[in-house]
Amino acid sequence: MTYAYDTKSGRLSTIFNLAAFGYTVVPKVLVSLEFWLFFILHIATFTAYKTGCLSEVVGPTSNHEMDLDWTDVKVLTAITTFFEVFYSNQCYARYLRFHGNTRGMINDVHAFAFVLRCHIGEKARNHLRLSLRYMIAGIILHFYEMQHKMSEMDLRY
Repeated sequence: MTYAYDTKSGRLSTIFNLAAFGYTVVPKVLVSLEFWLFFILHIATFTAYKTGCLSEVVGPTSNHEMDLDWTDVKVLTAITTFFEVFYSNQCYARYLRFHGNTRGMINDVHAFAFVLRCHIGEKARNHLRLSLRYMIAGIILHFYEMQHKMSEMDLRY
């Protein structure tokens, strides 16, 4: 599912392209319960701090037992940053491996079509077309199954 950008209509189309959230992650985030719970918690904490409800607990001059000095958080912040970077690197490596395998499959189909065309050529043109149709149909089904998580029950009916 791709979004076709209209680049020929001028500056107004650029604004519409920047405001197009239909093909992004934004609609899925806005319907998730976790996002709204954390957002409301953030707004409530921010409002309580700004109105002074949390001034005796949190603040530069507070001396409460729940007070947390930022120098105590340095190690935790460093460890969290390391794991976030490590995990992001692993995800990106998996994406690159997946992209390479996908492109390799498409290149193999193209190479197979080229070899068949060179060796069979005009001798069995209909057989060549039929075998390539089956191979392309198999690749399309493979990508469709990966995208939509089809089961064998879906393929039977």
